[in-house]
Amino acid sequence: NNPNYSKRFVPLAIALMEEQQGASFESVYGPVAKEISFEYDQFLNTVGNGYRSDLTAWPWNAKFQKLGSTSEVKVKIKAQAGWQAGRVLVDAGAAYEITADGTWRIAAAGKQLDADGEADGRGRLVGAVFSDFTLSKELPLGKKTTLKAPSSGQLFLRCVDTWWELADNDGEITVTIRRAP
Repeated sequence: NNPNYSKRFVPLAIALMEEQQGASFESVYGPVAKEISFEYDQFLNTVGNGYRSDLTAWPWNAKFQKLGSTSEVKVKIKAQAGWQAGRVLVDAGAAYEITADGTWRIAAAGKQLDADGEADGRGRLVGAVFSDFTLSKELPLGKKTTLKAPSSGQLFLRCVDTWWELADNDGEITVTIRRAP
């Protein structure tokens, strides 16, 4: 069900059943083996009853950019998804101003929350830096913060909720990212 790989699965299965020459898992998925391995590890670390791989699929095709001293990036982050591209390449030790506007819910009948979330951290905006198929620990962000990047890489963002309870979440926030002076 992972949209990153599902379109290739049925043709591969048919080719294997028909014993087509050259058809193998390696020939179809070999070029994305590192991506599959990363997502599989993420799945094993977060799976539970109700987990949906379509909501947690990694955004491999997202574009990222370095920020200049006066530029900014705005991204919409959904409550009903796993890690989402912040579209910014961060530099280790550099500071980034992050502000988040809007509200979301972490339960169908739940209250509207801003990016600070609840007192226990659920519903809070968090980030992580992705580099060389490794994801940093979660970095608490909230409505307004200055993030000091723990390493260089791609910034990813998400709403804190139990991974297998994302399906009933609703709403999105707009996150603005600027390099701090």
